[in-house]
Amino acid sequence: FSELPNGDFDALVSTLIDEQNPRPVALAIPWWRHAVLAVAATYRGNEYGIEYVNSHGVQHGKRGVGVLWGRKAEASEQIVIEEVGVRSE
Repeated sequence: FSELPNGDFDALVSTLIDEQNPRPVALAIPWWRHAVLAVAATYRGNEYGIEYVNSHGVQHGKRGVGVLWGRKAEASEQIVIEEVGVRSE
């Protein structure tokens, strides 16, 4: 994993929409007091929103997924998931 600067929304969007290597980002959302996994960025009008999977499960939002817009998408911590996979030992 690697960290993005706290609250750097542009770095978050760039990581999610990178044409060569888009990666999910774990976000600590201060106003929500828990974490979500940012999986994509979406564009509406003149702003980006962050598509997420909620760490509280499918009972929140639309079956556990949603979009954060504006200031609600600002995270106090942003951890890029560099590699996802399963190891056999």
